[in-house]
Formats: sequence, structure tokens, C-alpha cells
Amino acid sequence: MALNFALISFLLPLAGSLIVTMLAQNSRIAGRIATLFTGSAMISSILLAFQSWIIPVYAQWPWFQTGGSQWSVGMLINTTSVLMGVLVLLISFCVHLYSISYMKDERMQVSYYARLGLFTGSMTGIVFSSSLVQLFLFWELVSFSSFLLIGYWSENPRVVRAATSAFFMNQIGDLLMLSGIVLIGIDKGTLDLPELGGQGTIAVSAGLLLLAGIMAKSAQIPFLTWLTNAMEGPTPVSALIHAATMVAAGIYFIIRIHTLLPSEVLQIAALIGSITGLAGGLGALASFDLKRILAFSTISQLGFMLLGGTAGTPGAAMLHLYTHAIFKALLFLTAGVIIHQTNEQDIRKIGQIKSPLLTIPLLMGAASMIGLPLTAGFISKETIIESLHSGWPLWSAQAVTLLTTVYTTRLIYFLLAKSSSQPTHSGRPDAFMMMPVAVLAAGCLWIIVSWSPVDFSGSLMRSLDQIHNFEPGMMTYVTLALIISSASAAFFWFRRQSTVPGVNGEEDNFGLDVLYRNLGSWPLMRLSLVAEWTDQRLINPAIHFIAYIQVAWALFTGWIDKWVVDGTITLITEIIIVSGDSLRMFTRGKIQSYILWAFLMLVIFIIWIIA
Repeated sequence: MALNFALISFLLPLAGSLIVTMLAQNSRIAGRIATLFTGSAMISSILLAFQSWIIPVYAQWPWFQTGGSQWSVGMLINTTSVLMGVLVLLISFCVHLYSISYMKDERMQVSYYARLGLFTGSMTGIVFSSSLVQLFLFWELVSFSSFLLIGYWSENPRVVRAATSAFFMNQIGDLLMLSGIVLIGIDKGTLDLPELGGQGTIAVSAGLLLLAGIMAKSAQIPFLTWLTNAMEGPTPVSALIHAATMVAAGIYFIIRIHTLLPSEVLQIAALIGSITGLAGGLGALASFDLKRILAFSTISQLGFMLLGGTAGTPGAAMLHLYTHAIFKALLFLTAGVIIHQTNEQDIRKIGQIKSPLLTIPLLMGAASMIGLPLTAGFISKETIIESLHSGWPLWSAQAVTLLTTVYTTRLIYFLLAKSSSQPTHSGRPDAFMMMPVAVLAAGCLWIIVSWSPVDFSGSLMRSLDQIHNFEPGMMTYVTLALIISSASAAFFWFRRQSTVPGVNGEEDNFGLDVLYRNLGSWPLMRLSLVAEWTDQRLINPAIHFIAYIQVAWALFTGWIDKWVVDGTITLITEIIIVSGDSLRMFTRGKIQSYILWAFLMLVIFIIWIIA
């Protein structure tokens, strides 16, 4: 039964995408059909959670054979995959429902919902994949479908550049990841995740290559630029990519293969996560674009998760991945409502938000992201911090927490507290847009994680590895003191400033965009000029010379064919015709002709005798 629910959860979004493409000529119907299929898949995933919470399920089906190796596809259903599956489909359903209103005036809605379905199905495929080969195929599909979604407004050159940047960055990581998978297959003789789990760690080289793929997908430094640029896409797409899909795939993957990675790779991953967390926090503190702030926030939180999942415990990272998906989707969808109402993304120009339907979700999402008590974010963040114990990973995590508190306080101050010459906004948002916002706001409460608001006693996620024993310790109280003091200080500091300066470098991702243009665009431009010169000066003349020779040879052979071959055949034909006509003179049945020829022959004979 569990396997059937998993298959339904995986296939329904893909089926919805196909049916929308084939049947839905009416754009409004397209949104409702796609939402129905995704909602059904979400219900199936919830039923799957009840079926497989205790006993894992592993099923395989033969796929193809190469040499002596048999390759299979299958589904690996355990607590981690089931939780991730529910999360992906819940966020996707909320985005589908939200999009019915948000995208109602847009063209090409059939294409939009078909792309959403493909994206959701591909991500679900990653979640339940039982082998690295199968996972990589869906990994690529996620990259492709995200390219289509980010580039939805393809008439805008900025959007096209953003989509291309996302796809190109991910392809670099995917190529390295594929190399790592090949090395694992050669070394271990199998790529099935359950079998790999019992063979010890993989080689450092293979682990580093897999880590590179994870870094690109989860926008870790130096690959973080594509995620901030991807904000050019529709806001619901941003929520989907940032919350439980796409960027979360990298963190989910490293959780799945955590036991396979050597300690050296885990240490490098923790360092990268630490740097990314700090860089993302600075970027969020610098930006004034609402969606860009949330994008940098995602980068920071992903770095925090990578740090926690490699220097701490994978279960703690999975828990924060879960809670982050909910509060980040909430913040993005609420931001979408604000942008939809004000047609503005600059937090300095939006004006105060007065509507309780918006202020309450904003405050709940912000509180969960900061990690205030009674929120799910508090438990998940403190779980990571407690799992780090001591040393530089712990202090890096605390620094990320401090930055998170400051930039979140700054965001809330601008949207809810800062006096502005811009008009306040207290209108009633659309119901279709507010329903998923309300669901996600409720999901920010501690109850989705544990019955207890301060620990895991009676935890709803007790099956996650190594987190069921978490209890608040001294570091928890230190972190709470840090959060409360820094939030208070930041609020009063922002309140006293007439202007709030940013950090230089945010707009071009701290110079990384310029660096990539210099390292990538400049050499490629010079290479293209060299290629153009080679084409115009060497290749084209050579091709023309060869073409001229071929034309001259064709003309020569044509002349030979016409005047020599055809002429010879024509001459022989004429000789035969004349000879035949001459011989026919002897057989016409005229006596006069016979007497004439006999007389001529006699004359010739007499002349020959005389001669």
C-alpha cells in the first residue's frame, strides 16, 4: 500500500502537467486542473506518511543491462523521504492555489501550470529515488524545469539572462556530480543507495565531486549568484524554488548520502556552508529589494543547513529544511501579495502594511526565521546549534543567527513600523492568495514539530536520525539572549537612522557577477573573435577553394561525358544505322536493283582481274 501511495504522489503532478498541456485550452481551467492533481498528490503523500512511518519500503524494477551490470529503477521510502515528499507537495499545492489568482492576468497560463507540474514531479522523483543514476536524471529535470519557470517572462532580456544563468550554473555542478557518480560506480560496483550504505565511505575525490553538484544546486558560494538573479521570475515560482524544491534538493541529497562521505569532505562542506551563511546574511542586510532580501536569506539558511548537516547531525539539518520551507514559502507568498497590491518591490517605497491579513503572516514568518520561542524555527535552529557542540562551526552558526536576526528585523521595520511618505496599505487581499498564506502561517507554530514548544518530548518527528534526544541546553539560552538583544538593538538603531545604508556589493553579488563576467565572458568573447577570424580567414577560403575545384571538375567531367562518351556512342550508332540502310538495299525485292548490283560486281571483278 505504501508503495502505491508513493507512486501516486510521484505520477500525479506529471500526469497533471501532461493533461493540462493536452486538454486545457482555457487558462483558468488549466490552473484548476493542475491544482487538483497536485492537491491529490499531496493527500496521497500524507497517507503515505501514515503507512510507512515505522517500516521503510524499498522496491526495485529492472531497467537495462550493460555488460555484467544490471541497472534498476526503484523507490526508497523511509522517514526522510516521506517527510520531504509531504513537504514538496504541500508547498507545490500552496503555490498552485496561490497562482490561480496571482497569475490570472498573465498569458501562456497553460504553459505555466504545465511547467509547475513538471517541476513538482521531477522534485518528487528526486525524493523517492533509490539509486544515484535515477536521482541524477530527476536532478537534471529539475534544472530544466526551473529554467523554464524562471524564464516564464521570456520577452524580458533580464529574465532570459537570469534563467540562462541558473541553468548554466547548475549544469557546471551537474557535470561534476555526474563525474562523481561514475567514480562511485567504478569503485563500488553499484549505485543503489541502500547497497552503497553498507559499503563504507566513498573516495574523497568522488565525495568532492558530489559536493560540487550539491553546492551548485543549493546556491552555495561561489555558485550563489544564480539564485538571487532568479528573482526575475514570477513570485510563486520564487517561493517554490526557495522553499522545498530545487535549492533544498542539494541539502536533502547530502542528508541522504551523509554516511557515504569521508570526514574530509564533510569538513570542507561545513566550511563552505559557514561562509555561504555569512555571505547570504550580509547580502540580505544590504538589499532593499523585497524578493532579493528573501533570496539572500535563503542562501544564508541553506549555508546554515549545510553547516549543521555536516558538522552537526543530518537529522537536525533535515528538520531545519522542513521548517525553513514553510516559513520561507510563507514570506515569499506574503511578499507576492504585497507586490501584487503595491506594484513595488523596494521596501523603502512600499509604505507601511496595515492589513492584519498581511502583518500577522509577516510577523509569524519572521519570528520563525529568527527562531523565537513557540515557533517551529526555534526548535529546528536550536537543534542545529546544540548538535554543533563547540568550536568554529558553533560560532559560525551563532554569527549566521545574529545576521538573520538583524536583517529580518530590518525587513519588518521597513514594512510594518517605518513612517513613510508612501501611502499605507490596508486593503483586503484576494482569497485564493490568502488561503495558502494562512495554512503556511499556521505551519510556523511549534506544533508541526513537537507537542512541546521547547523540546522534542512527544516529537512528531521522533524518527529523524539523532534529533529525538534534543533538550534545551546552556547554548540555547545564550542563543535566545543573542537573538532578543540583537533584534532590539537593530530595531532601535534602524528607527533612529534617517537612511539605512546598505553593504556595497549586494547588487552584483559581492562582485561575483563581475568576476564571472571577467573570468567567463571576457575569455569567451576573445575566443569567439579568434573563432570568427579563423572562420572568415581560414575555414571559409578553404571551403570555397574546395568548392571551386569540385565545380571545375564537375564541368570537366560533364564535357567529357557530353562530347567524348556521348559523341562516341552517337558515332557508332550512326555508323550502324548507315550500314543497316546500305544492306537493306540488297533485300528490297526489286529485280532492277539486283541487275544493277550484279553489273557493278561484274565491273569490279573485271577491274580486279585486269589489275
